[in-house]
Amino acid sequence: LKRLPPRRRERLRRGDSPSQRTLAPSAPAAPPAAMPLVMKRPASKAADAKPAKAAKAEKAQAPKKAKVVDPFTRKVQAIALGLAEADVPVDVMTMLEKMLPASMAEFKADRHRFQGAIVKAAEGVLVGAEGLLARQADAAQDAIRAAEAKADAGVKALGDAAATVEDEKAAASRCKLALAQVALAYVGCKDAVRRKEAAAETQAAALRGGTEKKAAVVRVQTEQFKVLAEGVEDEAAAKALAAAMVAELKKLAVDSSILAAVPNASIKVPSARGPFDTMVLTQLDTELARRVAEADAALRGGETRCAAATAEVDVAKRAFEEARDAQMESAATYKEAA
Repeated sequence: LKRLPPRRRERLRRGDSPSQRTLAPSAPAAPPAAMPLVMKRPASKAADAKPAKAAKAEKAQAPKKAKVVDPFTRKVQAIALGLAEADVPVDVMTMLEKMLPASMAEFKADRHRFQGAIVKAAEGVLVGAEGLLARQADAAQDAIRAAEAKADAGVKALGDAAATVEDEKAAASRCKLALAQVALAYVGCKDAVRRKEAAAETQAAALRGGTEKKAAVVRVQTEQFKVLAEGVEDEAAAKALAAAMVAELKKLAVDSSILAAVPNASIKVPSARGPFDTMVLTQLDTELARRVAEADAALRGGETRCAAATAEVDVAKRAFEEARDAQMESAATYKEAA
């Protein structure tokens, strides 16, 4: 025991030796806890990141070198572009494009006759292409001039059409105004005819009234007064006739003083009349004669006025017919202009 380490000796004293632990049952030991994995970043990657970015930035900032094209190659390419504009078969064009660089690479004096022929053929093709382009340019210029002339003609035609439209609008406006004026004249003539006809009817009515009034006076004068003035033997008949005459005289608005004396004077026979009776009958005869003369004068004036009114109606009707015809003509003109 003295040779054993102190800790082992102490375990042996407590009975906690490995041999004893194997004999005694014990609970299963818990598995050891797993150690967390630590991910470490390689140091070389952080160190190399900055130089890589710097190299990329320097590469981006570095200017690109211009591509150097050989002048001879550029000229040959220009000739090939010129040949492409020529009107030659595709096989000929392909042959010239393939053989021309080798032929043009030699000086004129050093060229083989086939190379010279190729160069001359290319020259002829280029001259033909130049002529073709010149003709095409001339044709294009002619087309441009024709298009410009056509455009100018179109602009002029458009201006003329616009002017024509404006003229037509102005003409339509004038026709419309003329139609309105003619319509007003037509309405005025129609109203004039109506007024003239009304005036003529008034004159005709006045003439008819004057004629009837004269006829009434003449009827009293001839059928009643004259019979009574000559004398009626039958007193009853005389009174009846005198009463009828007085009624008619009242309608004629004869003076009331005469009307009061007429019945007594008119029923007497001439031999029985006194001076007063004779005076009354004389006054009535004079009044009736005056009324007839006035009626004749009024009728003559009425006939004159009636004839004048009728003539005015005829004139108004002719003016109305002319206005109607003018309105129809103006309406047709406006319809055509519109």
